[in-house]
Amino acid sequence: MLSLIYVPAVGASFWAAWTDANASKIPNLVSLLMLFAGLIVVSFAPNPTPHLIAFAIVFVATFSLWAMQAGMGGGDCKLLSGIALVLGAGFIPFMGALALFAFILMRTRHLLPRAWKRRASDMIPLAVPAAPALVAALWVTGVLQ
Repeated sequence: MLSLIYVPAVGASFWAAWTDANASKIPNLVSLLMLFAGLIVVSFAPNPTPHLIAFAIVFVATFSLWAMQAGMGGGDCKLLSGIALVLGAGFIPFMGALALFAFILMRTRHLLPRAWKRRASDMIPLAVPAAPALVAALWVTGVLQ
């Protein structure tokens, strides 16, 4: 069963997936909700250090990619940083699941809605694979049982 402290994070990730898929933009309100969810999780964590370290690493890495214009949007950076704060060390299985779901999404791109079919050089809406990856990471780490 999903611990209630993770419900806002899961809700925010699916909201981000919806808006990113339909508008190619993740609203700041969604990112703030994810950060708030992370702060809730950290406040209940017996050891908040892994959560804060994961947040710092992901924040620096994603914003570096954004600054280099590597195809990652600012909303993706904020969302992934918030998810890192929520998951802590569980961010490692999240990244594996994210890579798998993003790969599946790219391989089945021809089946996707027309709104997602932009130029081939454009990135996929990253929040779309992030939502099921968050659920997968929560399952792998034992939050979902």
